[in-house]
Amino acid sequence: MNVSDPTSFESPSAMHSPRSKGTSSHSGRVGLGSTATSTRSSTTRLVGHPVSPSGSVSGSGGEVRGDEPSLGKFTQSLAEWLTAKFSDLLDQERKKYEHKLDTKDEEMTDLHSKISKLTGYVGDLSENLRELEEKNIKLERELHLQNKEMVRIEAESASMKAFMKASLNL
Repeated sequence: MNVSDPTSFESPSAMHSPRSKGTSSHSGRVGLGSTATSTRSSTTRLVGHPVSPSGSVSGSGGEVRGDEPSLGKFTQSLAEWLTAKFSDLLDQERKKYEHKLDTKDEEMTDLHSKISKLTGYVGDLSENLRELEEKNIKLERELHLQNKEMVRIEAESASMKAFMKASLNL
């Protein structure tokens, strides 16, 4: 590994594997302005980032994997992340919906309470109206009896006047 030049490095596979096998098309050194392609996995690696023996390149921008098992792990972790994200979103929406339902339930309970009170008031008013009708009937009977009494008194008064007039004329 070239310690004096931080922009280049040797891949661990190039340091540990003999060149006589002929599995790599580069010398194992990668600089800032170039890309290295391995004939083994035929992937382009990021420049200026360490290359691990598994074929992945890591750096500040995340990790790029070049071999299929790592791609499967990436896909699995992406699927897990998406599942967690959608699960969180669904939970948030469920909570919003449950809050709305709770609010509607409270409103319905409040309306039911008001309707019950109004029904009670209507019942009370109906009872009061019935009592007033009964009193009205009693008053009408009393008025009818008083009218009869007045007619009788007026008749007696008229007959007394006639009697007095007749006795004065005698």
